[in-house]
Formats: sequence, C-alpha cells, structure tokens
Amino acid sequence: DTTTDTTTDTAGDVLDARVPIPEADPEYFDFVSPEITIAAGDDKMLCIHSEIPEEMTIDNLQALQGKFGHHIVLLTAKEPMAAGTLEDCTDRKAMTKYGPFVLPDTPLSAGYGVLVPKGLKIVMQVHYINAGAKPELIRDVARMHLIPKASVTKWVHTMATSDNTLTLPPQQKTSLHFDCEIPAGAELLVLLPPVGREVAVQVEALRAAVESHYRDRDAIVA
Repeated sequence: DTTTDTTTDTAGDVLDARVPIPEADPEYFDFVSPEITIAAGDDKMLCIHSEIPEEMTIDNLQALQGKFGHHIVLLTAKEPMAAGTLEDCTDRKAMTKYGPFVLPDTPLSAGYGVLVPKGLKIVMQVHYINAGAKPELIRDVARMHLIPKASVTKWVHTMATSDNTLTLPPQQKTSLHFDCEIPAGAELLVLLPPVGREVAVQVEALRAAVESHYRDRDAIVA
C-alpha cells in the first residue's frame, strides 16, 4: 500500500493522519473515506459503501493512507447498503458479506484491464493498526486509474482464498495446505501473499511442474 505521511499533532492529544484529498484528475476516479478516529492500540477494519456512477475500465488502484495504515482494498457488497454507510468490519466473520474486487498497488501491463460496471455496489475497506500512544484521525483515499476500454485485450478478475482456522503460536512456525482450482479457460496472472507475512506459494503449472516462490509483500508474476 502507499502510505502518505502527513501526520501531525492536533491539539497535542490526537494524531492527525488525514490524507490530503487529490485535485480532480480525469485519469482517476477517487474514493475518499470519511474522517474517522482510531483509538490508541486499536486494530480496526472499516468498510464504506458506495455505488459506481458509470462504467469504467481501470488498470490499477492506488492506496493512500496515513501512519499505521495497513491496507485499502475495494470489495463488492453481497448485502449492499446505502452509499456513504460506514460499517465496522473488523470481525473476520464480516468478510462473508463481501467479495474481492480490486487489490491495491498492483498495476497491470498494457492490454490488461478491470471492467467496473455502472451501478456496481462497492465497498472501500480501510485497515489501521494504531500502534501509537494517541488516538489517530484518519481520512484515506483510493484512486482507480482509468484507461480506455478499447485498449484492453484481456480482462482481469480478482480471486481470493482464505482459511480462518489457521493459528500461529508465538515464535513458532505453522503450515496450512489447501487446493485452489483455477477455472477452465482462466490464466493465472499474479499471486499476492498476505500483506506483511512471509509465505510459500506453490504454483502448479499445466504439466504438473511445481515451483515454490518465497516473498514478503511482493507480487508473484506467473
């Protein structure tokens, strides 16, 4: 994620980490979160509901966050709410209400694009882990980079897998194995491990050749 460090003290007791709102740019469609206060020591995920006003084609999502920002993602809403609705989605069970749509800061190569349909019910999720001693005032920005629809020869979709049963004891290693079948006709373009964790990802090619990739936050390009 892209972190913009504009943090300042506000009245000496609140950390001001609000991201400046970018000037209007025809190459971007911006989502701006409301101003929210994250208490000291809180690990908080918040979901802001919105609706796409017109069809767009994009090739990247730029995530702008303040200090202690962990991630921004765009999700689809399985249970849509009115535009502007703010939900606390910290509980991992809440993720069953959303689907993956666009991951941040993973620019696509020329010829690839993501179609954003008009009227799509979308959710901007922001995650903060306030490791500071003061409450933090935040305002995040997610910027979709627009490209001409005619420039796209291959459409890209996000697929996410997760298992909420995994536990990691302190100072120990653990492992989890599960299969994820790529739908027929689809091509694997990029693999992204969980943010901030080192993982081993097994990529099985068509002829059963298996290659291991070890990364920390880096995309794995197939």
